[in-house]
Amino acid sequence: MSRDPSVRIGQNTQRLKGYTTDLATDFAIDFIQRAHRRKNHPFLLSLHYFAPHANTFDRTADGDRTWLPLSDLDWNLFKNLDPIIPNPQFPDLDIPRLKRMTREYLASVHSVDRNIGHLVAELQKLGSLENTLIIFTSDNGYNLGHNGIWHKGNGWWILTNNRGDRPNLYDNSLRVPCVAHWPGTVSAGLVITKTLSHLGWFPTFDELTGACVAPTPTPRGRNMLPLLNGEHVAWDDHLFAQYSMWNWHQDGSKLRTFQTPQWKLIRNFRYPGRDELYDLGNDLGENLNLIDSPNPQTQAKRRELEAKLLAEMRSMNDPELKD
Repeated sequence: MSRDPSVRIGQNTQRLKGYTTDLATDFAIDFIQRAHRRKNHPFLLSLHYFAPHANTFDRTADGDRTWLPLSDLDWNLFKNLDPIIPNPQFPDLDIPRLKRMTREYLASVHSVDRNIGHLVAELQKLGSLENTLIIFTSDNGYNLGHNGIWHKGNGWWILTNNRGDRPNLYDNSLRVPCVAHWPGTVSAGLVITKTLSHLGWFPTFDELTGACVAPTPTPRGRNMLPLLNGEHVAWDDHLFAQYSMWNWHQDGSKLRTFQTPQWKLIRNFRYPGRDELYDLGNDLGENLNLIDSPNPQTQAKRRELEAKLLAEMRSMNDPELKD
């Protein structure tokens, strides 16, 4: 989050007074108000907050990235908090630094929560809340001390003896929040436990709007509308994911994963010695890498997952799949 940002509006750039999350919400509310004045015209709003991303340019005295500055409405609630951290027993974990980061992160999240509240209140005031589909989600997960790192897939160690990079495909990096509010269609309290992906939003919106604008080739992903409707449908719960870093970005890792609700394989095609295998059924926190386990059943599971991972890569001509 930043304060008094330079914003491009149309063809002009101007500096605005305030915090970016608040200002983005003001623009969104203005858009909704103008749409409402057009009566009987549906609208689509895609609102993207930078928060709670750590700032690149605002840093602490020792060069550490920070989530500040924040409005007092958000920061004052957390600045004196002694936060609970997920795994304080992790070897060499820099707990004071992690707690400072966690306080700032939570305050930054609060700035988003507060502004979404303003947006929902405006929809309710205009009488549009009951017939508007609201989807709240994110582009990535986050680590705050989990597995000894902070940040996302391009993570960093948060240890007293190491601030180096830790590229990863941990579930804490891959999993994202997702809440849908749609009165009369999405039942209150509905929890979907199937494995879903952002790739599914395009066919879902296509179905919702009847637009039938699927490009060629047809995008990957599956229509999630039946699940939002509470229907019981057959569903494949596997997940394939890719993360290729540029050669100048951290160590240039080329990561691929194939996982089921019970098992997860991660291949690093640039550094094969860093491959990982986790028994998610017994190790949800991905703490014990079983890639070199002598257990024959574990190795059989590894071969099974690897065959499925390679099949996914072949289906899309993955550049890391060498002949």
